Parts: sequence; C-alpha cells; structure tokens
Amino acid sequence: MISENIVRSVLVTVLLILSLGRLFVLCRYSSNWSWHKADLALCALSCVFFALLTGLFWSDRLPAWGEVLFWVTSIFPPLHAYLRIIFQQRENPNTPRSLRIIYPYFVAVSAVAKVAFSFIGTFLLSSVHLGGLFILSVDYLGIAAWYWWLFQQSTLGRAQLRCISCYLSVLALLLLVVAIIGMLGETWILALEIELILALVSSLQLTK
Repeated sequence: MISENIVRSVLVTVLLILSLGRLFVLCRYSSNWSWHKADLALCALSCVFFALLTGLFWSDRLPAWGEVLFWVTSIFPPLHAYLRIIFQQRENPNTPRSLRIIYPYFVAVSAVAKVAFSFIGTFLLSSVHLGGLFILSVDYLGIAAWYWWLFQQSTLGRAQLRCISCYLSVLALLLLVVAIIGMLGETWILALEIELILALVSSLQLTK
C-alpha cells in the first residue's frame, strides 16, 4: 500500500510542475499585461517555495519552518487572480470606488489570516490549520464575484465572463467540499495539496 508520505510528495511535485508551467506561460505569452512583472515575480517566488517543499517532502523531513512554509503557499493561487483584478479595477473607469477599496483590503486580510493560521497551527494549536483550508473557498467566491460584476457591466464578451464567473463559483464549492473532507478525515495536508492543485489548474486556465 502506498504510504501517505509518498502521496504527499507526489502531490507537492505536481504543484511544483504546475507552478513552473505557469511561469513558462507568463514568460512566453503574457508580456503585454500591465500586471505582468508583478505576476511574474509572484509566480517565481511560488516556484521557489514549492521547490523547497518538494525536497523536504521527498526527504521525509518536514521541520516546523517547512510546515509553516507549506501552509503559507495557499496565499499564491488566489493572489495571482487578485493581482489581475486590482489592476483591472484601476484601468476600468467604471469600477465603483467601493470595489477599489474592498478588494485590496480583502486580499490583505486573507493573506494575513493565512500566515497567522500557518504559525498558530504549527506552533500552538494544530486544529487552527482548518482555517487555512476553508479560506481558499472564500477567496474564490470573491474572485467569482468580480467576474460576475464585469459580466453585468460589459456589452462585449459577456458569455465568456459569465462562464468564468460560474466556473470560479463551482471551484469555490469544490474547494469547500475538499476542505470538509479533509477536516472529517483529519488529512489536512493532503486536503490543502488537492486544493492548491485545483486552484493552480484554474490559474493556468485563466492565464490568457
């Protein structure tokens, strides 16, 4: 029977491959974006994180700092989408001021919460890691809400925007299901790895 550690190691390797794939796409095809440099730097940082974690998982050693690093990686997939949204809001004169204020604050609160869950869950109370599982679902609901707003405001590309919004809403629901299964089965690391794979796949699909 395949051990849980091998499964974790394989999944984190998949995460590294997906991150490298996204980095390749950004370098090759997306230089015309206004947010390209920031997104590229963020993607490169996530590749470094996943490369370190891949080595730790395969060596069957996950020190406390490695565990913190692993849980902090949940920042990256939604942050790629939020980065795009924030730049789109600045470039779109029709974006309400309230949305321009809400989204950056929401990103900051989400990132701080994930870092806090990572440290508290590692050093004080492991069950706090559950917060890191569920917050990804909330992130993608927020992202889906933006694309739904664009769908309502746009006259061109409405079908595509509606599809993206629905797709992200389904993804948020799927992430919630994975989080619940991970909570009930007490397989938190595996659950987060699966969530991150789903999120990175969606990130690759939205990189156009």
